[in-house]
Amino acid sequence: MSGYRIERARLSDVPACRRIEARAATRFAETRHAYLVGGRTTRVSSLLRGLLGGHLWVARTPEGRPVGFVLCSRRD
Repeated sequence: MSGYRIERARLSDVPACRRIEARAATRFAETRHAYLVGGRTTRVSSLLRGLLGGHLWVARTPEGRPVGFVLCSRRD
């Protein structure tokens, strides 16, 4: 897995984040943890707020394709 990197997301990554999350939700639906997903995914507006605030990060393949993401929030 060398060559993968974690970077701040770009605006062009938002659609990929939506697809990544939808695929993950499908996988969860087949487990005993399906209740955690319930068909909900993160709203585009939340992803955009995270992007603008520097709280949306993506994992990229060596070729630069997003394969995972995290939307962080600060807790004081």
